[in-house]
Amino acid sequence: MFGLGRDGLFTKYATKVNAGGTPVVALLASSLLACLFTSLGTFELLLAIGGFFIAVIMMLIVIALFVLRRREPDAVRPFRTWGYPYIPFAMLLTVTALCFGYIVSNP
Repeated sequence: MFGLGRDGLFTKYATKVNAGGTPVVALLASSLLACLFTSLGTFELLLAIGGFFIAVIMMLIVIALFVLRRREPDAVRPFRTWGYPYIPFAMLLTVTALCFGYIVSNP
């Protein structure tokens, strides 16, 4: 929440810190959200939601790799992607199938 507030994607009050440097508003917002999620369902539901969002984030990361390579082909690359573009594409297909599996098995 603190980082989102700093980037302008959340309320700017989330960037306020106390004397010790703790972002109190962001910490309270995160805690309230965690309490809300835990009160809404079972552990299995929370695990399913977390797994789905992790798969979506992995999908977006691989898509970002393809977009970055296309937009900036001459950019300095501190590391190389092994087997590019075949391995990342296989990863994208696998994670997409996983997302659809999550949706079908637990709508």
